Amino acid sequence: MIVREEVLPKNVECPHCGAAISLDDNERIERRYICPECGNLVDQSSPQAELQDPDELLRFKQQVSGKSDEELFEILAHLDDYKPAFLRLVEEEIESRRIDPDRRKQLEIKNEESAAKAASNADEPLSLTMSILMFVFPFGILQFMLTQYYRNNGYTKKYDDCWRMMLYGIGFYALVFLLLRVL
Repeated sequence: MIVREEVLPKNVECPHCGAAISLDDNERIERRYICPECGNLVDQSSPQAELQDPDELLRFKQQVSGKSDEELFEILAHLDDYKPAFLRLVEEEIESRRIDPDRRKQLEIKNEESAAKAASNADEPLSLTMSILMFVFPFGILQFMLTQYYRNNGYTKKYDDCWRMMLYGIGFYALVFLLLRVL
């Protein structure tokens, strides 16, 4: 399994002097550039360079070595949640453990199923009953707790639907209030 190399953003800040730098495409891809302000070479092409702090790399290595095979494969299933250097350390740890190919395949399938379930959860709409409740009772701690539950558990469509229905409800009550004031 190979972790995709990420390019640097177009605009970065020098870790040495704090200067704002605009990178060209080659610098972004190579993850190396020279700061025009202070003249220092910034190299983020290796885990050691990317982490800036050598102690951070050591802590990551210790964390990785203490994780189970399932946990390591779970990390690789969520590439966007981790630094590329940490992902490379995870891959190195997996390779060093010489996991049985059948076991490895099982773990990869489990993670694919987990990712598919998460994707289906993300697209699941809010039920009609919950939509009505959010519209009728747009104010309250329970409504906000429910929206946060949906957000934290990957139900992005439900999260968006909750907020939309609460805003419609607030708008409806504001309109009714204005109409009652005018009449």
